[in-house]
Amino acid sequence: MVYTSGTTGKPKGVVHTHASLQAQLDSLSQAWQWNADDRILNVLPLHHVHGIMNVLNCALWNGATCEMLSGKFDARRTWETLLREEDPLSVFMAVPTVYANLAKFFSDGHLE
Repeated sequence: MVYTSGTTGKPKGVVHTHASLQAQLDSLSQAWQWNADDRILNVLPLHHVHGIMNVLNCALWNGATCEMLSGKFDARRTWETLLREEDPLSVFMAVPTVYANLAKFFSDGHLE
């Protein structure tokens, strides 16, 4: 059972089979060409289905590295991680709210 985040309503448990989860991970892995050398940053909470399946589980499924930023979303810490030169990320994905916050932080001139 996977619990939804409740973005569009109350959180609810959704019954999945191992086969359905594997099919999702296989299709995402193929579409995004995941491999063990990939590094991804997860800025989504672990009660968010996108953060669990598309970010964390895809990384684990492919033997890749998943870095987690703890606590409430922080645009500065996210940008610093995205822009670092040592151990650069190869994959990043989030939800529209995160992208909007990152764009606002950038357009407000907070990056130097």
